[in-house]
Amino acid sequence: MVKKILFILLFSSLQAFSLDEITMPESNISVAMLQKCFCNTQEKPPEIDPMDPCKLKSQPTKEELKMAKIAWKYVENNYNEETGLINAANNYNSGSIWDWANGVYGLLGARKFNIITQEKYEKMMNAFLTTMQEIKLFNNELPNKTYNTKSTKMTNYGNDEVEDGIGWSVADIARLLASLNVVYQCEYNLRPAIEKLTTRYRYCRAFNVYGDLYGSSFYEGELHINKETMTGYEEYLARGVELWGHNADEARRYKFLKEVPIYGVNVPTDTRTFYSAFVGSESYWNTAFDYGVDDNETGKYIYNIYKVQEERYNHTGQFTAVTEDNIDRAPYFLYNSIYTDGEPWKIINHDAQDYNDFKSVSSKAGLAMKYIFDTPYSNSLFEYLKNNYDSEKGFYAGIYETMAGQNKALTLNTNSLILETLLFDKLGALQEINEIKKRGTYDFYRNRINNFKC
Repeated sequence: MVKKILFILLFSSLQAFSLDEITMPESNISVAMLQKCFCNTQEKPPEIDPMDPCKLKSQPTKEELKMAKIAWKYVENNYNEETGLINAANNYNSGSIWDWANGVYGLLGARKFNIITQEKYEKMMNAFLTTMQEIKLFNNELPNKTYNTKSTKMTNYGNDEVEDGIGWSVADIARLLASLNVVYQCEYNLRPAIEKLTTRYRYCRAFNVYGDLYGSSFYEGELHINKETMTGYEEYLARGVELWGHNADEARRYKFLKEVPIYGVNVPTDTRTFYSAFVGSESYWNTAFDYGVDDNETGKYIYNIYKVQEERYNHTGQFTAVTEDNIDRAPYFLYNSIYTDGEPWKIINHDAQDYNDFKSVSSKAGLAMKYIFDTPYSNSLFEYLKNNYDSEKGFYAGIYETMAGQNKALTLNTNSLILETLLFDKLGALQEINEIKKRGTYDFYRNRINNFKC
């Protein structure tokens, strides 16, 4: 009966269900999601262990521990001891703040699964936090979009050193804040270094007083301010900003949303026309991992993003798990989408050119589905993807749909997201583990000095 009540609470404002419909097997998809994500709905939440607020609620299985160790291999192989930075792609000394934020989740996962010791974990995190405190900022305000992981110099996307930088990414900053908040909940020894870092940035350049989020691009001597994120991402990133006391009301309210039916499922799309207004899985899975289902509208879209991919499989027999991803050949990075530019199931590059021959089933997106939804389809997808790895290098990015073979791109995003997936499964919604209501140095700076104003 509790399951039925939870299901009704989530979807009652969205569409009507009879009790018979609720007990059908298909409804169990959302019930499973609620059981894992809705940790804040429990009448008596589990008590926090003051010695270990992030103690695992259950231990990984032998198979899950194997997966975690394989994903960790990527981090181990691409971690730079001198800087604490991790390469975004295998053996390539470049990375973005988004990549490293993902790495923060991955490091915590490795620690919680006892793949590394507490001493090693703190050494690696302190090296990262120290470098982040020292690296040059774009315009001395916010992190540049990309850096060299060995020299720590600001670079362009070709990893060429650029003295003045190329601008900041608000998506990267918000993801970093989310990742640091998870660690802040769990690791008391790291709190001072995290607070020191988070007081470094001039947030008002990226977050305006109305609660909108802005990125920038710097080229030909001019700074161009832009809206860089799309529906799904914007609402996820707003939550990360809010964790640290900033207003993100406008970014959070799905104001550019248009629902488009695909296979009878209403898919959340973006009404804006820029190339990156594609619909993938990753932002919705990130939302589930960090926050569970914290409002009805978001819960609906997390479910629908899953359901439409299952429906593609039901209609075509093609396993489907799509999101943006690296590939192992030119052009090396593509947006594999549910919907973009008025069409479903397109895959495009940065210039919105089609690359339909390079469609793939994403390892990070597909494995996440099992642990959020736990359905017959997601379990079959898990079986299809779980062996897509090199045991000495990490998980590959995916398996091609129409071309033969694996997409053997090896990236931090794939492997850290797999560690994050397993961490979510054992801890629940990661931002709800040990809610932070007060901070020390950070709150003093924000409330007593300048509130990060421009």
